[in-house]
Formats: sequence, structure tokens, C-alpha cells
Amino acid sequence: MSAAGNPQSGVAVSLTGAESGSATTGATGSYQIGSLAAGAYTVTISNFDSITYFWRVTSLEVSLSAGGTVVVDFDGETPTSWRSVAVGASHSCALTQSDSEAYCWGRNDHGQLGTGAMDNTDVPMPVSSNLTFQNLQAGVTHSCGVTATGSAHCWGANDFGQLGDGTSQSSNVPVAVAGALAFKGVTAGEGFTCGVTQDDHTYCWGRNDRGQLGNGTGEDSNVPVRIAQDPTLRRLISSLTHTCAPTLTGDGRYCWGANESGQLGDGTTQDRNVPVAVQALGSTGWIKPGGSHSCADIEGVLLCWGQNDAGQLGDGTEQASPVPVAVVSNPNGWVAPGWRHTCSLVEGELFCWGDNAWGQLGNGTTEPSNVPVAASTALRFRWLSSGKGSHTCAISTDTEMLFCWGGNVFGQLGTGGTEGSAIPVRVVNP
Repeated sequence: MSAAGNPQSGVAVSLTGAESGSATTGATGSYQIGSLAAGAYTVTISNFDSITYFWRVTSLEVSLSAGGTVVVDFDGETPTSWRSVAVGASHSCALTQSDSEAYCWGRNDHGQLGTGAMDNTDVPMPVSSNLTFQNLQAGVTHSCGVTATGSAHCWGANDFGQLGDGTSQSSNVPVAVAGALAFKGVTAGEGFTCGVTQDDHTYCWGRNDRGQLGNGTGEDSNVPVRIAQDPTLRRLISSLTHTCAPTLTGDGRYCWGANESGQLGDGTTQDRNVPVAVQALGSTGWIKPGGSHSCADIEGVLLCWGQNDAGQLGDGTEQASPVPVAVVSNPNGWVAPGWRHTCSLVEGELFCWGDNAWGQLGNGTTEPSNVPVAASTALRFRWLSSGKGSHTCAISTDTEMLFCWGGNVFGQLGTGGTEGSAIPVRVVNP
């Protein structure tokens, strides 16, 4: 019952059985009832701080064969502090704050958790590697990370060469990306990966049927290939089938790949196998793609474009747009477009819009919204990832705890179960 670190006073504890009693824990977090008769007892716990701390049981059975005393020492489990989180389609990965240990959880049918196994898990499990990653990215069925020296490693499915190791063999542990390139960071999509090297060149590898590699061809590659034109890019982000990034100098925004809904923002619905400039953005700080839509900032105004069948553009309609449109009420901040929904942090406050079939808007309902709605939480967040599926995760500002919400069929919320949640719930400690 005890997880040392945080004695909790005021926790209600009741005892039922051969005799009964109830009390609340004192300043030391301790509770006891003495001089009990022999028999079976049930200790039930309530009124604990379920947001800050997590207990895996709320009741336990106690048997006293010859009478005696029941003692419960109630120390709250010290929450893990998280540095960053990356959401895939049905799995999640994150780095701890203290030592940058990599953990993943959720679906694992292709080894995308990197644990050395192929079993799904509903709690964070360590990535099987002695590497220390500086950042992680989660694709649909694979994941990648970059070390402090710039070495890129990927794991999971490799049917299109998305691991970049020169083979088509999947791996449930990290494998090195071929080419001895030193990366600043990488991004993972559906069957492909892209990254910017430390000398500011952009490479992609894996699936290329929609021009995802940006190298002017439609052929897959199991090793990194440099994109065409090679504009100097930064903050590269991939969605399911397209990638976007601003230039290093901040004077341009480029996208490439699938464009059936106008998600590249070039005014057309034609796929592009080379980077194309996004229209009407001017000078802006960032650009981020979602499933079949994208969003960006222009001089403090939040704009989105592309598919809008679920209201993921946030403009009050369900009309797709191949050019940027303004989001209602301008919830501009840290924006994370997902598969068919979008979320944003405004001074830490969480807003989401779009599809909500799995509760991924975090507002306590499963009703979609074509305008931003506030999440049902008083928490404030500093890191947000909506990924490629139906769930979203964020790190709290004050406590650095990790919360997720939405679909949870494969345990991707990391709560120790597979029940979905329409409000943010805390990821359990590893």
C-alpha cells in the first residue's frame, strides 16, 4: 500500500468486516485500528489526491487469524516528471525530465514501442536501448529518436524502409539510421521519416507514393535521400502523408507530399513530390501539419487549411480549404494538429476543435466542434502533442506530470487500463 515519498493526510479509510471503523489519515499519512477480532476485513480508500498522485488499488483484503491491528501507511507515489511527449496513431512515447529516459506505451504490433517485445502495454515501458535520446518522434507504426551527438535511431515497422537502416526488416529495438548523418531532429509519418541535419540539410526515407520524401520521385528509399531544392529548413514536422517546415531564416514556409484536401496550402489539391511554398503566410514563426490539414501562425493570427470534414480547421464550417483560413477566436499559442482534430495551448490553457468521437477534445463530451472549445480541466500545460490518431497528450506546467485523453483501445493513454477518457487523465509512473 505504500509508495514512499509523500505522506498524505486527510485520506478517508474505512474498515468493514468482523468489526467496522473509519478514520482519516493524520499528518504522517498513517491510519490504524487496533484490538480487532479475528476475521476478514476490507480496507477501502477514498478522498485522495487522484490528480497529483496515483494509487493502483483503492481497496484491499486483510485477514486477521488471531486478531490484532490493521495499519495503513499512506504515502503518495511521487509523480514522474516528464520532459517531452510524442503521440503516434495508437501509441505514445515520452522522455523523463531528470535523465531523458525513453518510454513508450500503447499499440506494439510492429514493435513501435521499442521494448524488445511485440505486446501492447497500457503503462510506460522503457525503450530497450542504452542510448540517451534528446528528442523522440512517434509515427503510425514506427518511432524514432535522436541522441545528443545527432545519431538517429528508429524502431517498429520497416515495410517501406522507414527505419532508414538500408533494409526492410522491422525491429522491436532501436536501429541506427544509415549514412552516418548527424541530425538536429527527426519527424515520423505513416511509413516515412524526415530529418534536418546539423549542417541544415533535409533528408527523408521510407514511403514515397505521394511524394512524402520530397526528392522529386515516387520511389521508396530505405536510406536517407536529400529533398529536392533543399531549402534550409527548421522545426520539421510530418503528419500521415505530408511534411511542413519553416525556413531557417523565417521568410518562407514549405510543404510536400499528399495534397488531396489542399493540406499543402499551395492553392491546389495536387500531390507534390518537391517542397512548395504555402500561400499567403508571409513571415511566421511556425507551421505544423495534421492528418490532412495544416496550421500556422501569421503575425499572431492562427490559420489552418486542408481537410475540414470534422471542423478541424476551426473556422466554424466543415468546408475544406486549400488556402489558409482564420480559426475562430484565435486561440494562438502552442498548436498541435492531430488526425481529424486540433488542439492549442493559450498561456497554458487547453483548447481543442474538430472530431471528438473518442473524447480527444478533452471537454468531457464526444460531440465534435468546428470552433475551439475549452477542455474540462483546471490544469495548465506547457507541452502538447496530438499525433496521428484519436488521442492527445500534454505535460502540466507546474508539476511536469503527463496527461492524455481520447481513444485508448491499445492502452495509448498510459493509465494502466484501456478505457478511453474525454478529459485529461494522468499517465501512471513507469
